[in-house]
Amino acid sequence: MSSVSKNRDGAVVVKRGNAILGRLNSSELPDKIKQRKLQRSDRISSDGRTWVRLDQHPQLKWHFSGPKKAGSRRVDSGLFESGRRGRPAQKKGSSGGMVFILLILIAALIYFMNAK
Repeated sequence: MSSVSKNRDGAVVVKRGNAILGRLNSSELPDKIKQRKLQRSDRISSDGRTWVRLDQHPQLKWHFSGPKKAGSRRVDSGLFESGRRGRPAQKKGSSGGMVFILLILIAALIYFMNAK
């Protein structure tokens, strides 16, 4: 991590709004982001004085580079709990490919019906 998020033990403090969520090892941040336990607007600090938003951190911002969806993301509130309360949300596959194939099949059917 960059000098903003490094300290002697590699831990950072995580803040959401004005609330301190707790401490994490900086190597855990990418996994917590992927699990949606951290939000793009959360901030981290190694000294408690200098704060950097996760989506502006040089080594973490690419985790948030996808398009922003309307509404808020589901965020697991159990960021610092040791046990898992359930399965993490699974990404659903895009149905766009199936729609495209269906449209091609319909177009081919119409073409061949009109070709006679």
